[in-house]
Amino acid sequence: MKKKRWKAELLFKAAEELDKIFPGIWKAWKSAWFLHVYGFHEMSLNKEIISVESNIVKTRLFEILRSEL
Repeated sequence: MKKKRWKAELLFKAAEELDKIFPGIWKAWKSAWFLHVYGFHEMSLNKEIISVESNIVKTRLFEILRSEL
């Protein structure tokens, strides 16, 4: 059966699977999703929350990029 749209659930499942290879990626994905939904769509985040959540994403992604893939 072909799906007409993707769902966020699929992305969260993918992040869970990737977390087995790159520990911490699920937490980074969760923070990125939070920033997207509440920062972009809802525009309800303050500077402190954005800083904390974006640092989680940035730190983990830099760790992955520096590691041997």
